[in-house]
Amino acid sequence: MRSFKTMILTLGIFLLTSFANATPPNSVLASTTPLVDSQKKLGEAKEWVLSFIRTVAPPGRKIYYPEGQETKEVAEARYDSIAKDLLGVIYHPKTKPLFTGPYGRARTMAVVLSVMFHESSFMRHVDYGLGKYARGDKGKSVCMMQIFVDDGRTMRWNVVENRPVKWKDPKADIFEGYTGDEILADRQICIREGLKVLMVSFGGTKGMPLDDRLRIYASGSRDKGAASSRNRMRTAMQWYAKSFKNQFTDAEIMEAVKAERYFVRPHDFMRPPVTSPKTASLGILRGGT
Repeated sequence: MRSFKTMILTLGIFLLTSFANATPPNSVLASTTPLVDSQKKLGEAKEWVLSFIRTVAPPGRKIYYPEGQETKEVAEARYDSIAKDLLGVIYHPKTKPLFTGPYGRARTMAVVLSVMFHESSFMRHVDYGLGKYARGDKGKSVCMMQIFVDDGRTMRWNVVENRPVKWKDPKADIFEGYTGDEILADRQICIREGLKVLMVSFGGTKGMPLDDRLRIYASGSRDKGAASSRNRMRTAMQWYAKSFKNQFTDAEIMEAVKAERYFVRPHDFMRPPVTSPKTASLGILRGGT
């Protein structure tokens, strides 16, 4: 007769084996399916963004600016980071896209990517603000969206209404803007501030053809910057028409970005990660050259 200890051991092995081979309940399987689908859609969106960057700025290309040089491997890692930052900002629920509809954020992404390409060619030194050639407009425009800050700050913004400041806006609702160094310290700030200038440009050119809607971004005036606006908008529209086949909706990617919390910075999305300055400054509407 087997000992009591042997019987207990045998029973324990049987129970462990049965648990390992058991089929999960339908509720468990169902709960994991949306997560898998969400991650798949997010992967498709990131690859779509990366396909543009790799095409216009092949990793490992020859760069003549010393601070812009990087190996193919380093460039690929930086591009991956850029794609994540773009997705984290453009598909954040507090971001107001330039276009409406189920694919409005994808169209917005196309415009931002085109602006980044024409303003910086996705070069390392512009991305990080390295060296004397990183800033345009005689040192007054920064980051890959070449946001014009001069010696002051970006435009003052009503963070409650998500719009430029208006007369008699409550002081508590106003953010006084970022310095160039603050923008360069966080790429997501660069993207968010660039989107604000794009919003102003689109709003100030209502009624004009779509390829003229970046005039204010390019020049600071709706009466100038036609050539630069058309170059950027046509790049965006042509790439979007060629590459985007409605493979994912805005809602799908917004849900996926929400699940992947590391895509978004831990600080409040609309407010700065640093203490706001006490003195006001004039807003800068110009986004690039």
